[in-house]
Amino acid sequence: MNEYTLRRLLGGIANGKDAPADWQNIAEWQEPGAEGTCVYEKREFFHGGDKFYVWVAAGVTQDEFLSVMFWHRETYRGDLVAAHKEILRESVSSAMSYTNVILVVGYAALVALLSQGKDVFTPLTYFSAIIFTAISVVAFILWEIFGMVVRSMININLAKAVRDEFTYIEKVRAHQEQVATLMRYFQPAWVTVVGIAAGFGIAAFIIMLSGYVHAAWLAL
Repeated sequence: MNEYTLRRLLGGIANGKDAPADWQNIAEWQEPGAEGTCVYEKREFFHGGDKFYVWVAAGVTQDEFLSVMFWHRETYRGDLVAAHKEILRESVSSAMSYTNVILVVGYAALVALLSQGKDVFTPLTYFSAIIFTAISVVAFILWEIFGMVVRSMININLAKAVRDEFTYIEKVRAHQEQVATLMRYFQPAWVTVVGIAAGFGIAAFIIMLSGYVHAAWLAL
């Protein structure tokens, strides 16, 4: 079960406006230039197995709130879930891209440190750093190859959907659902791979740093 927070306010003087990002559980809204205020609280409801939190005016009873949510579910069935799954997919994709850039820059730095310290490192330090760096790089490359294969399969399925003009809309929607589902399933695996790659990379850096410190100590 996933949890989502809807920022749009329900009821009160700020109905339909977006809640400030720093609100937690209960907060007070004051309209600019007006004397009145309204207290909003976060309430929950369930839809499609997922939990949604909504900012609701304190004056709205729980029965009224649930009635509004029921109406919304029946009128826009599936729209909320689809929108939030798309947000989740884009968020995970951006995080992956940003992390990949950091890892590539880190590998370039490790290679530079390793090549510069080859003549001053002891054999144990040198080969240990190579092993840890190699494990980190292999984990990163294997994950990228796996991701490339998955993306290729997704693109092939999308290309097949485009060919049939009569079922195009349905197939594209199914494709978007498939991509969002894959992103949710692959996120834990991605965190594990990043942990392995970053962990062994940091270990290699520490080994090389100790080698440089040892060389500097001997040079004194």
